[in-house]
Amino acid sequence: MPLPIQLLSERPNVAPPDLFDLHDGPIIACDCYVIGAEHWQPVVGGYADGRIINVDHHAPTVAMARKVSSANLALERVRAPGRTSADTMLFVTHTDCDSVLSAGILSGTLAAEDRDGDAALAAAHTGDPNPIAELLQALDIPRFDPAYCGRWHAGSNRRAGGTHLSVQAYVRLLRERVEAVQRLPE
Repeated sequence: MPLPIQLLSERPNVAPPDLFDLHDGPIIACDCYVIGAEHWQPVVGGYADGRIINVDHHAPTVAMARKVSSANLALERVRAPGRTSADTMLFVTHTDCDSVLSAGILSGTLAAEDRDGDAALAAAHTGDPNPIAELLQALDIPRFDPAYCGRWHAGSNRRAGGTHLSVQAYVRLLRERVEAVQRLPE
């Protein structure tokens, strides 16, 4: 079963206490800078401190000062030995190509495929034509429902609610769009 994903309100960074307030178990912050992560323990795909892992290319470190996307880091992380705890919650703060792909890969919703890392690099760094990147950038993920404080998947931690799209509907929409790209002629 895929790990749950919560979409927080769009912001440039997130503080660890804000994440602790949202989830009592292990946390992975995807494609969003967690304040202070550059001082944490380097791990495969990012940085860790206690129960938070930051899988994000925005950290102001030498290791991240290269052409890398969070999706590439997510691929490294899921391919490394070890398992992610089933009670882990993933958090993202926006829904661009890199965020959608990194969260999809880390949650287990998407298979770990190099083409997704290539798509995120194209969208975030190179601008090279890439049908997956172009499709995801144009997907225009549905609005947040402010009644649930901007959480896309608020069904975790025994909460009810979220946006007008269920997680299943979102995943179905994402799969349909990716499959449409895959059917495009080379």
